[in-house]
Amino acid sequence: MTDSIQTTFDLMCQHLRQTALLESTEHLLGWDERTLMPAAAGEHRADQMTLLAGMIHRQKTDPQLGQWLDELHASPLAEERHSDAGTVIRQAKRQFEKMTKLPQALVEQLARAAIQGQQIWEKARANDDYASFMPILKEIVHLKRQQADAIGYAECRYDALLDDYEPGATSADV
Repeated sequence: MTDSIQTTFDLMCQHLRQTALLESTEHLLGWDERTLMPAAAGEHRADQMTLLAGMIHRQKTDPQLGQWLDELHASPLAEERHSDAGTVIRQAKRQFEKMTKLPQALVEQLARAAIQGQQIWEKARANDDYASFMPILKEIVHLKRQQADAIGYAECRYDALLDDYEPGATSADV
């Protein structure tokens, strides 16, 4: 293995770590929104989460990351599929290919709708008012369908979304 390949791998790992830090910040804000956040802060939190979702998407679809992955995928580091480096390269490439299919605007719309949906659901549940939750639920389902269509699937839309939780699984398998 050349020093150049190792340097590329190290740069890619640094990039992935920065992305993971952004994602963990997004998760922390989501946890806070569901547990401690005052209700009046909802719109501001939706703005924060939308901004972070866009930043994370840009990190995950950065063309430089794609170049590193192409170089590493063809390198000796990727030859051993079950080595740490081979696994990181394979999984990062899989994630990159999926994320580059999603428009940033859709990613941001999904983030905003999810936060707004959570806030509306809490009120609707407390007031036993499912009807007030229906419009945002319909919007989220519509956006998730767009996400599945953008990613692509062989038979069932849900397969594109299921892949996030069970890579390679299909709804027929489940």
